[in-house]
Amino acid sequence: MGLMGNAMKEKESLVQMLAMTAILGLSVRCLDHKYRIRQLQKETTALRHTQVSLTRRIKSIKRALLREASLHSLFPTTTTTLNTALSSL
Repeated sequence: MGLMGNAMKEKESLVQMLAMTAILGLSVRCLDHKYRIRQLQKETTALRHTQVSLTRRIKSIKRALLREASLHSLFPTTTTTLNTALSSL
């Protein structure tokens, strides 16, 4: 008789087992998606903090360079060029 014969006899049980297996597979997949979403949210938060930090650092460097350029008024063309270049940042 073998496996196929037993499967035909227990057709209803086989269908129930396949349905439960499919539901279990979907549940595991759903949990995986939830985990990925949480990980992406954490990464997004970290990237936002990094962006804020880098923006602050760029502004700080820009201010320092402008301050230094204003101290070197002996070279007005260089100061003007530097101011123009920094204002585009």
